[in-house]
Amino acid sequence: MAILRFWRKEKKEPTPELGVMAEFNTAAEKCRENVKKLAAECHKHNRRYRDPDFDLICDQWLCLHNKDRPGTQYNPDDVRRVSDIFAYPKFFDEGATASDICQGALGDCWFLSALGTVAATGLIPRVCVERDEAAGIYGFVFWRDCAWVEIIIDDLLFTKVPPWETLKPREKAIYQDNKDLYSRTARKGGKNLLFARSATENETWLPLLEKAYAKLYGDYASLEGGWPCDGVEDLIGAVPTVLFTQDILDPEAFWKNEVMKVGEGRILSCSTPESVLWKYDNPYYEGVVSGHAYSITKAIEYDQRKFVVIRNPWGKFEWTGRWGDGSKEWNGQWAAGLRKALGDYKFGDDGEFVQEYDDFLTTWKLIQLNRTFDESWIMSFKWLKVGWQNDDSWSSNHASFSVSVKSDTEAVIVLSKSDDYFFWSEGFSWGFSFAVHKKGEKEPIARSLHSKMWWRSVNVETKLMAGDYEVKVCCLKVKCR
Repeated sequence: MAILRFWRKEKKEPTPELGVMAEFNTAAEKCRENVKKLAAECHKHNRRYRDPDFDLICDQWLCLHNKDRPGTQYNPDDVRRVSDIFAYPKFFDEGATASDICQGALGDCWFLSALGTVAATGLIPRVCVERDEAAGIYGFVFWRDCAWVEIIIDDLLFTKVPPWETLKPREKAIYQDNKDLYSRTARKGGKNLLFARSATENETWLPLLEKAYAKLYGDYASLEGGWPCDGVEDLIGAVPTVLFTQDILDPEAFWKNEVMKVGEGRILSCSTPESVLWKYDNPYYEGVVSGHAYSITKAIEYDQRKFVVIRNPWGKFEWTGRWGDGSKEWNGQWAAGLRKALGDYKFGDDGEFVQEYDDFLTTWKLIQLNRTFDESWIMSFKWLKVGWQNDDSWSSNHASFSVSVKSDTEAVIVLSKSDDYFFWSEGFSWGFSFAVHKKGEKEPIARSLHSKMWWRSVNVETKLMAGDYEVKVCCLKVKCR
């Protein structure tokens, strides 16, 4: 496991930026150089780039499925280049926004929810650091296990519309036995894609970023099921926390210190666990889908009332309760002022909807938060090898390390294990926590916040006075049933 420490190097107004900027810039520059070298070779030999490590044509099964984790079987009808799918492909069309996101056949709503929240901060363009669209090569940088890693892909994508040659005579007759007509209509556009697509026609950033993320995890199927805050951390290095709404002590303080900071140091998403509504044979409550992740894109106060804008990554299917699109609450002059305050909010089955804060707190059971860091923060980290002691007590001190602070500072301390999305942990689940002690003192000054069992990291935000500190770690290991 690794311990990370973030602290301020100077006082500065918070702005939404990628964490650990110096390290990110180094990784991004390396990725740019590698993409440019590969692109130059492509142009020299008159060949579009084909990724040898994630080849959707020659290694289709391995790119789709994880041989060690049985799950959904995917059967694409074809593999095609971006330039074959779209008439006028553009990586970005007026930027990347949450409203671009439409989920496909893959169960990665958690990642798409993460993309929606990150898009609201304007940081998506920073994830793709270099591209040569003519050569079909794209370079991305992700955060993995306390470091920035590069992922380079080609522009081949899985599609769900078969080639003309595979159609039955009856199917060909629908298109007047005209192959060109079939190719121009059925085989063109984002709706051909098997997985995620942009709602903006000809825009390609979303399916390509999803592909790069699948390569990071080894295959597409490994993205089935997850947590939005993990996705946000992987995208921009922001520290994740999960919060049950019933654990909020002061809703007013939570609104002020967390929700109102969406896009300004905080990134939020929300969900209701599948078991909660399915238990009562009601997987859809007032339009809310159980076991599904949503992006929180905006929070405002208007005339002393609090409102949150939320988006379903499906790009459709919305909340139908109070302030749902077209509901009676939107009638009248006051509501017209609210729509304007929300940025000329428009009705439509586009997945975006508004909730008042009270309904927000009672509708959602889980809120996932990410703490972002700008260039005014410094990070250091250290990997720890924790020898397992046969002790199931949370109070046991299994490891410790020292921290020295030269001057008073804000600090965020994170304890993280290797991301087990990438491997099985021999049938065991690991939980851990830590306490921060002033050197020589028995009582801790801060403890990691407990949120969810077996989470991949725990953290605490605190203020440290100048001096020496000891962080004591304890672990819990339980065999999976």
